[in-house]
Amino acid sequence: MTEEDPGKAFRPSVFHEVQTVDQLKAFTDVLRLQMLAILRHREATNQQMAQELGQAQAKTLHHLRMLVEVGLVRLTRTEIKGGNVEKYYRAIARDFLLHTHLPEAYPVRGQIMSALTERINLEMIRARQEYPDELIPIFRRSNRLTEDRRREFYKKLDQLLDDYLPRRITNADGDLFRFAGFVYRDTEDGDSDGDASESAQSNEDIR
Repeated sequence: MTEEDPGKAFRPSVFHEVQTVDQLKAFTDVLRLQMLAILRHREATNQQMAQELGQAQAKTLHHLRMLVEVGLVRLTRTEIKGGNVEKYYRAIARDFLLHTHLPEAYPVRGQIMSALTERINLEMIRARQEYPDELIPIFRRSNRLTEDRRREFYKKLDQLLDDYLPRRITNADGDLFRFAGFVYRDTEDGDSDGDASESAQSNEDIR
C-alpha cells in the first residue's frame, strides 16, 4: 500500500468520476461505502472508523487498504501519540459519480446496486430507531412510459432534487434529510390496472 503524507492540509475535490474497474469494485461492499461516507466529510484514523462502525480494526484496515490502493482515499497526516503513530485518512472527493453504464462496469454493476441498497436500508433502520416519531414516506408507483416521457421524468426529477436536495449542502438551517430513489423496468409487464400506485406515509408501513 502506498501512503504519502503531503505535509499540508488536504482539500478534497467537489466530486470524482469513478470509471475504472478497480475503483468501481470498491463500491461493491457496504462497509467500504460506510467508510467512504465518513471520509467524504472528515479525516479519520482506522481506529476511529472501526469504533464508529462497530467493526474490528483488522476488518476496517483491510478495506481501508483497498480504498487507498485504488486511489479513492489518501493519507493526509500522521501524529505521534504516546509512542504510537496515528494515521489520518480522507476521501479524495466529497461526492462520487459512478459510471455504471460503461461496459467495464457490467460485471460488478449488480454488486454495486446490492451494496448501495443495503447501506440505504441500514440508514433507514437507524433513522427509525433514533427518530421513532418521524414519518418516513415510502412511495411506489408504476406506469408505462415512452423513451421521451422517461427522459422528461428524469430531467424533472433531477431539477426537483437540485431545488431541495442539491449535491452539496447549502442551507445551515433545518434538520438534515436524505433521499434515495430507484426507477427500474418491471420484469412482470402485465396488466397492472388497479395496482398502479401505492403510497405509505406511516411508520407502520416501514418494515
